[in-house]
Amino acid sequence: MGNYRHLMCYFSIFSMIYAILDWIVQPYIHSHGASFSMIMDLRESALSREIAFFFVASLAGCFGVTIYAIAINFIFRYLALQREGRLRFFAGKRLIFWFTIPICAGLTWVFLCWFSMYPDPDFTDYLRESIKSNYELDANYITYTGSYIYRIDKNGIVNWSIQNSLGALGLNVLMLIPFITILIFGYKSYMKIQRLMSHGESNYTKRLQMQLYKALVAQQFVILELPKIKWHQWFLWTQRWMWPEINFFFLNFREIQ
Repeated sequence: MGNYRHLMCYFSIFSMIYAILDWIVQPYIHSHGASFSMIMDLRESALSREIAFFFVASLAGCFGVTIYAIAINFIFRYLALQREGRLRFFAGKRLIFWFTIPICAGLTWVFLCWFSMYPDPDFTDYLRESIKSNYELDANYITYTGSYIYRIDKNGIVNWSIQNSLGALGLNVLMLIPFITILIFGYKSYMKIQRLMSHGESNYTKRLQMQLYKALVAQQFVILELPKIKWHQWFLWTQRWMWPEINFFFLNFREIQ
């Protein structure tokens, strides 16, 4: 299997870390009005708020690592199908470079959560009633990361939170990069497999490569459909709440009501 086994071990290690963090945090994915958050209940936790938030942010970052790792697997599979010696880009010290990409993406994710989507009193008060009615959570005993885009002040004036919006935008960019990579190299790999027999390969080889391809695609769907971390909801939420205001900011397209 060559260096592919190292990629799979790398993915497996971070998947296990991800599962452990998910068990510690036991997150609530909550969408309410103009906000989206991942919440950790602290009522039965011995962790301080700062440490608990670190685990929440690390859980989000570890999800990013796994997605980038899968994207790199798609790149590797496509280069392997080409059989033009391009797997040398994954050999030796170059493999370390590929390993650093998901880690850098995960650290960036944690950085965005910490500096642009940290809990604040206004956001906590906004969540108080909804998390009480939906999950019976006490807002005084939670930590979370998320975005609260439209904020209503004491005078009833709606303000746009640029800090939260930029954080949400950064996470969307981080997610789009591996997803686009997966789509491009997934499509190229599929087309390459379909043409194997026309290049002199046997039907057995074609079926074997297709099985490996389907396993990689299934791996991607398993990660995205984990019951507690449905990050595709983030895209739906940002399409509804964030992008109109980004257009306003850059294009003066609409006015905040």
